[in-house]
Amino acid sequence: VIFVLAIPTFLITSNVRLAFDSLSLYRYGFERYDVVQTTGLDMGQLMVVARDIRDYFNSSQDLLDVKVYVGLEQRDLFNQGEILHMRDVKRLVTSVHRLQEFTLVYMAFYMALALLITKGMAASVVLERVMKGSLITVAIFVLAGLASLFGFDQIFDQFHVISFTSGTYTFDPRYNYLTRLFTEGFFMQSTLFIAISVV
Repeated sequence: VIFVLAIPTFLITSNVRLAFDSLSLYRYGFERYDVVQTTGLDMGQLMVVARDIRDYFNSSQDLLDVKVYVGLEQRDLFNQGEILHMRDVKRLVTSVHRLQEFTLVYMAFYMALALLITKGMAASVVLERVMKGSLITVAIFVLAGLASLFGFDQIFDQFHVISFTSGTYTFDPRYNYLTRLFTEGFFMQSTLFIAISVV
């Protein structure tokens, strides 16, 4: 049972990790949601911001430090609230990374041990369990996809309620850049990318 459930866990965490590391996905979001217009930053600067954020998630750095040029003046892009929220996001991202790595090691150990003990005779049983895990993964995304069609906004809000302390994730787009860079539409498109990639 644990091995079967490890399959969707590994596939989902791997593709979430891929999405967070994909500069192409960031660029797609910036272009689709006209972020150049809403932020006043050109695409070159936006991609530097994306690279800084990606590198931050994969570093030991505690707080995000992103600087941009407004005219000839260099300034911090994010305010204190946004920086603290990104620290909370990084903790979640790090947990996803560790879970992905753990399930990978566990599955490799499980399959190697099963095949070693039975001298390869358990290959069909292992394959059957991989298939069960794969079918469960598809079922999860079919259900999640249907739920998203009827209420992505509510699911997105509930994710934030469960994952973050109240008051640390609500921002006024007039006074911050985080919600202008990463719109709700961007997150919906990213979720779709993850789902397709997993399946």
